[in-house]
Amino acid sequence: MPFGTVPIWIYEATKLTSPGIGFTRHGNTLALEQGRVFNRGKFSISDIEALEHGFTEYSGMNFDAVKQKNHEEKAWILARERNPDSEAPDIFYDDILTNDSFREDLELMAPYTVI
Repeated sequence: MPFGTVPIWIYEATKLTSPGIGFTRHGNTLALEQGRVFNRGKFSISDIEALEHGFTEYSGMNFDAVKQKNHEEKAWILARERNPDSEAPDIFYDDILTNDSFREDLELMAPYTVI
């Protein structure tokens, strides 16, 4: 996306107009629905950890700072280089895995992963 990375399923969900997906449409823009109750029981421990990491990492940052941070990600840079004219170029998993923190996470999870 022009402003940074977005998982494709979220991008596709924003195109829907059905109620209940967490977005409301205001003309040509979308907003998250307000007033939804957070049900912690629907999330795993790792889900909560990921949300907490995101809040810690991005809280207090304005839009431009978040955009800049996203545009510094190697996977985003490589995707734009491969397809500079695309509004939403695909980001390959191999490009994401060049990030050392992802590699470390995978190494920690590998002994407990069944494929």
